[in-house]
Amino acid sequence: MNRRSHPVSLPRFCLALYIVVALCTGSLALAAPRASADSGIAQGFDTSDTSVVPGTIMSLQATNSIHAVPAVATDRPQLLGVVADKPLIALNNGDSRVEISLEGTAPAFVSDINGAVQAGDKITASPIKGVGMKATGAGVIVGIAQSSLAAASPASRTITDAHGTKHTVHIGTIPLRLSVGYSSGADDSQLASFVPPFMLKFADTVSGKEVSALRVVESVGALLIGFAVATVMLRNGIRAGIISLGRNPLASQTIKRGIMDVYIASAGVLVLTLMGIYIILKI
Repeated sequence: MNRRSHPVSLPRFCLALYIVVALCTGSLALAAPRASADSGIAQGFDTSDTSVVPGTIMSLQATNSIHAVPAVATDRPQLLGVVADKPLIALNNGDSRVEISLEGTAPAFVSDINGAVQAGDKITASPIKGVGMKATGAGVIVGIAQSSLAAASPASRTITDAHGTKHTVHIGTIPLRLSVGYSSGADDSQLASFVPPFMLKFADTVSGKEVSALRVVESVGALLIGFAVATVMLRNGIRAGIISLGRNPLASQTIKRGIMDVYIASAGVLVLTLMGIYIILKI
């Protein structure tokens, strides 16, 4: 039987081809923000330092909860975020003098004063005002580096420490995934390379915050153990039920109830496992 063919117009074919290619590469061009612009939410804060520029890491002033100052490690800063350039959303009443990105991704000034900065490193305040550094110990961080400092062609700068010794450091601008919070100081950047990105993204979505690769691995381990326990319970319960049924066919109803109890117990183990995983990701 002959089927009537329907010609496809060139514009429709090009559009369909574009959509297929875009989906295969991960996203449509319209969905990706420009690398030079901030991506996230910014809020206005008062500041007496009018020299701050986009990329400056800011913290709350100790004596004023609505006043922002460039963050300095020696002042035990209450980190806020990064001075925004072009945030997607700005929450400002018109009286504030600086917009600070609180969430999303934003370019920030970072130095190698505490070691070379690589993608995945946690960033905290440094002794240089408004400039971040690699976090190697427990403390508050402002976000996660999304690229290495070396790739940003950093500029050299000479600083003098409290003992009068001069040091040469490099300062550049790299994108940070803003996630202000406490870090235990554990270095899991190498572990993160073994965890699939979709698992990290799913864990972040479930917990509502940045989750370390170590927590994701712990969760996967707990899930595997839970499934193993439930599988063993089901296998042994069903096997025992079949054996009992063969020995005593008249007790079939009692044996079926026993098997149902095993099913319920196995489901309970899985539920408890999922609850445990949620707690692991949230803490």
